[in-house]
Formats: sequence, C-alpha cells, structure tokens
Amino acid sequence: MVLPQKISQEAQVLLAQASALKEKGQLQQALACAQKAFKLAPHHAQTHNMLGVIEQALKQYAKALDHYLQAHKLDEKDPVYIYNIAVIMAGLGKHEEAVQCFMTSLMLNKTNAQAFIGMGDALATLGRYEEAILAYKRALKINHKNVTAITHLAISYNECGQYEYSIPLYQQALTISPAQTTHSNYLFSLNYVPSDDDQVIYQAHRDWAKTYANPEITTGKYSNVVSTQRKLRLGCVSANFKRHSMTKFFMPFFEHLNRDLFEVYLFSQTLKGDDLTRKLHDEADQWNDMLLADTNALVTKIKEDTIDILVDLDGHEGGKQLLAFAQKPAPIQVSWLGYFNTTGLKAIDYFISDAFSSPPEVPQYFAETLVRLPNTRFCYMPPKDAPKVAKLPALKNEFITFGCFNNLAKINDEVIRLWAKILHAVPNSHLILKARALNDEATRNWFAARFSGHGIEPTRLTFRPYSKNMELYREYGDIDIALDPFPFTGAVTTCDSLWHGVPVITLAGTRLVARQGAAFLSNLDMQDWVANTQEDYLKIAVDKASNLEKLSQIRAQLRQKMASSRICDGVSFAHEMEEAFLHMWKTWCEKQLSTPKA
Repeated sequence: MVLPQKISQEAQVLLAQASALKEKGQLQQALACAQKAFKLAPHHAQTHNMLGVIEQALKQYAKALDHYLQAHKLDEKDPVYIYNIAVIMAGLGKHEEAVQCFMTSLMLNKTNAQAFIGMGDALATLGRYEEAILAYKRALKINHKNVTAITHLAISYNECGQYEYSIPLYQQALTISPAQTTHSNYLFSLNYVPSDDDQVIYQAHRDWAKTYANPEITTGKYSNVVSTQRKLRLGCVSANFKRHSMTKFFMPFFEHLNRDLFEVYLFSQTLKGDDLTRKLHDEADQWNDMLLADTNALVTKIKEDTIDILVDLDGHEGGKQLLAFAQKPAPIQVSWLGYFNTTGLKAIDYFISDAFSSPPEVPQYFAETLVRLPNTRFCYMPPKDAPKVAKLPALKNEFITFGCFNNLAKINDEVIRLWAKILHAVPNSHLILKARALNDEATRNWFAARFSGHGIEPTRLTFRPYSKNMELYREYGDIDIALDPFPFTGAVTTCDSLWHGVPVITLAGTRLVARQGAAFLSNLDMQDWVANTQEDYLKIAVDKASNLEKLSQIRAQLRQKMASSRICDGVSFAHEMEEAFLHMWKTWCEKQLSTPKA
C-alpha cells in the first residue's frame, strides 16, 4: 500500500508556480513545473491533482483521469479529487460513472453547487430528467443566484416539454447576469410558444442585438477584389459540423456546390467530431478549427481569409458565433439552416428561405432581407442505412396508429388538445410519442396525465425513449400517420417520416418555423395534408385515417416520390443556392462601383 507523501518546500514552490502559470494560460510551462514537483513527490495527492488539472486544460483527458484517480486513491476523503474524476468521466461520455462520482463527492461536501450541476448535466444526458431537475434545484438551494443552475434547469424543463417553466427561468437568469448565450437560449425557447405575437418575438431578437452588439452595423472595410469574374470564397460557420440535424441538410449542398465558382472555407466550433467531421475537413478547400477561438480571433481569421460570403449555419441555436457576425467581417453575410427566425442582426444581410416557407402574402419579421428560393430552403440527405418501407401497420393492427417523434418542447397544450380530439374522432386509434426525455418515468407520467385530462386512456398511448438511427428508422414502421406539432413544426423528423413512407399532417402558421411541414409537403404536391386551421387538421386526420387502401398506396410510393422531388435533388438545390449567392455578390459589387471613393 502506497501511503500519502509529505511534500518538501521545493515541491510546494513548484506547485504554486504551476498553479500561477496555469491561471495565466501558460499551460506548457505550468506542466513542466508540475512534472518537476512530481519527481520530488510522486506519491503526493495534490501533485497528482495539479498534473490532472493542467492536462485536462491541455485536453489530455486520459492522462488527467489517471492522475485524478491516483490523487483520490492517496486521499479518498478529499471531495475535490473525486469531483474532478466525475468531470472527466462526463467529458468522456461515461455519464453513469460520472453520476456515481458526483454523488461520492457530494457525500464528502454537500455544499458544492457545481457538483450538483455536474450531476444534473450527466443525468439529463442519460434522459433522467426528474433527477436532473432535482439536482439543479439542490444547487439553487446552495446559491439561488447560480446562473448556470438556473439555465440548465430551464433547458431540462424545455426538454421535458415544459417551456412554460423554462422561459421564466431564462428571464430570471438574465436579470441576475445578462449573458449572450443564455439570451440566445431564451430566444430559441420563444419559438415554441403558440400565443406570442410574431412581432413581439422579432423585437426580442432585436433587443438581443442591441444588448450584445451594435445592431446597426451593416458594412465595414474590406480588401476583397470587387469583381464578378472570379471564384468566390464562401465561408460557413457552425458548431455542428458532425452528424447532426443541420448536416442532414448541409451535405447535399456541400457535395454538389460548383467548386469552379466557389472555394469553401469551413470555420468549425464543433466540440466532438465524428466521421462526418473528418469528411468535411478533408473535402473543404480550407478547414479552420475555431473551437477555442474567441470572437475577435474568429473575426480576424475570417478577415485574413478574405471571405466574400459568410454563412451562419447555427443562429441562436449556437449563439456565440453571432457576435463575430455582428462585427461584419465579410462583405456579405447570410443566415441559413440551423435557425428558423431572424438573428436580430442587420449586419447579416440575407436570410435564406423559400417560396413556401415565406410566401410574400404572409407577414414575417426579419432584420435580414429574405431570399426566397423557388422550391425549398432544405435539401435532405436520406439515411444510407434506412430499412425498407414497412407495410401499413393498420392492415395488421386493425386500428390506426398516429405518431410523433419530435422533441417534447414542441408538444404544447394546444397540440395535446387537438391530438386528443383526433383520438376521440378515430375509434380505437393509438398515438406513439418518441423523444429522449421519454426515457424519464416522471415525464411519461406527466404526458399521460395531460392526455388523461382530455379523456384519453393511457392504454391508447405509447411512450418510447431515444434510440439510435437504425432502431429509430425501424420504428416508423409502427406508424400509419405522423402528426406534426405546431407552431414549431418538424424538419429532419418530417423528412425522416416521409422517407419511411409515413405521411405527415401539418398546420401551416405564419412564422417560418410554423411552415416547415407545409413547405415539404408542397414540394411533394401533397397540399391535401396541409391544414390552415385546427379544424382542418382534425378533418384531414379523420378523412385520411378512414381510407386504408389509399394510405397503403401512399406509403408504398412515398419514398420514390421523395427521392425524385426537389427535397432530395442536391444538384438542383446547389445550383439555386449558387445563383442566390452570385446575385448577392453582383449586387454588392455594383454598389461598390457606384459609390464615390472618399
């Protein structure tokens, strides 16, 4: 057995120097000092811990974990060491182990709010939201103004479909300490609310811009060559260059973009990459890893690369990259894909929409100029591992099964009220809901109670938790008709459903996000599945459910219909995007040439 070692004065000095250097960000120098201390005191817990802290900062997680484990072994009564182990475990995706380590740490120190927050985060990742919510609340008992605990509690409520709790929490956090990322999360949540006036939501986005950026910046000084006769540099910024809902729509554009006209520069803030990250890295003209870059560093890099057209792919889903866009580092800036509302920034010149998502006669509010593509703003990348389209389950079940695989925040009281009416109107029909948060028993019980309040027995409801792609795709074979929530309609979920032969009923609203389903179905010439009122939605559901022969025919033909539509035509979509970008560039060049030089 190795006993804890007393530490010499020389080793203590070295550890103090290592700590000071680490705080200054001089990590290699800090590591060198800590290693010298380690040679003097190889069995000292604090020495192991200091090495772990520095290695963790250097992203050397395996080495850091080893040193934290050694520190804990030498001093099991110190809550810091086991807490550090928990943090590393969570970072490595070992969330069950992280929960156990956080619990051990809290047994040693019940006043560590960060340990409760870390445990809550790990529990939420596992889909154990009731426990996560309790953990965040314990952190808030220690410090009721802990903004991290408040915002993470808000996120968990949102995931469970309780946005009515999450929005006040975001507002509370912003009152305590205004923060750009928290404010972006708040704006994102507003899109779930069915009753808020669209102009109110627009103004909230403009308020964000006024709070964190100069909202009136519309141009800057550029060294870009003013010419329409050269190849353009197209920059795209995202934290989601990996297998993600965004890339399901980005990849067809990326793969079919005319590289004789455009060079593609990707600015990645992606935390954990995968095989798709590597593909994008290899096939981009230039890949820039900007994960650790602050706003000014990102702005500087964009300017150094003389990007002609800069595209934001995240909007307020990410949020932090918008502060770089606010400084207008590129002459033309565009918002597309990851967000479905205005960024609030006039520094972003254009927002890519389409004729169905943003028809001219429907009022929508954007700080950016809307560019309406003729067909669709989304081009879908079908899954390569998709199973064959299953036969209509109603033929075997002898009852209709409705389903929704969207995230629960979209399923508000109005949606439940309408879906309950559908279940009453279609005898013996069932409803399957599938979402990550339905792994949580309390969430399942809460949703069952909400439907029970409208007279729907629990036996007519099936709740399914998150599953990986192949299993998820097979489960579409259990659904006859998909029900789209509102006003936040589905995007990837709708396309996945259609690809697996399951038609979708949607309610077209006024906001862009409320028209996603209508846009997809219009591109498939399936407007008869699009409702304009809740009464229409109910009627469509009853009518479609009454004709199994027609439903079976639609199911058998829907994948081919999708495959031959503009929704899956990457070549045509990329060409339409190219034309839009070239028109933007031509307009900018003409303005530069017509503006008198100072």
